[in-house]
Amino acid sequence: MNFAALFNQLLPNDAHVQEEVAELSTPPALADTQHWPTLSANRDALWQASQPLREQLGIDNATVLVSVLHKHYCQQTFARQALLSLLAQPALQLGEQVGHSHAHKRWVWPHSADSRVLSHAELVDWAREHLTHSYHPWRQLGLGPGVFWSNAALSLVMPWNLILGHTPASEALGQISQAYLASFGEKVSQQLQWIGVRRQGLRHWLPKREGCCLQYQCSNGEGQCGTCSLRSKDEFLTLIRAHYGPVEEDSSPAPLAIPAS
Repeated sequence: MNFAALFNQLLPNDAHVQEEVAELSTPPALADTQHWPTLSANRDALWQASQPLREQLGIDNATVLVSVLHKHYCQQTFARQALLSLLAQPALQLGEQVGHSHAHKRWVWPHSADSRVLSHAELVDWAREHLTHSYHPWRQLGLGPGVFWSNAALSLVMPWNLILGHTPASEALGQISQAYLASFGEKVSQQLQWIGVRRQGLRHWLPKREGCCLQYQCSNGEGQCGTCSLRSKDEFLTLIRAHYGPVEEDSSPAPLAIPAS
């Protein structure tokens, strides 16, 4: 399956979507940065260094901090590299620095440009290697395994989520999104549940994560995220109706067969 060709075919000429794509693919510049390997090796140092972000988001628990930081990290590594690969744009190399972006309310890992364009097969190999390499450091910081894999899964499929609700080919988009996520292996693909709804006669498949990122515990945050695992199915459908308008519940899609590694 040529995912890049399908993505560009479905990518709408919509100002909101184009803005989201540009923001995800272009890292913001930072004036002040710190050495991430040093911080990530020491939970106390990480807690101290993150004081501006903690105050901004209202985080008073180290477990919540690590979970939120990992979510930011995944969005800026897996989501960004996935998007660049789908757009056939050069990949970015993750540096060893990190800084607080007050405007974006998150930590930012600056990247340097790479001349390579990753094929999908190369992206899969890169993601698996990166997940393996980063698993134990994040676990040592106190991140739960379910949160680790859920954050990664949602980030990898994020480029497809950007165009949900902005293309008439939503049923095909749901099938493609599942196949895309399945290509990264079982540990990743099992972290999302796909909810089926019908809107104006068209079927949509929307992702709901299995592991909670704890964002709702940030007192100055935005509450539960749209894919929160703590929402009941009825709450999830209510949220969809608030965002997309009237929808009818539909059967969830059958799980796709996982290809052999």
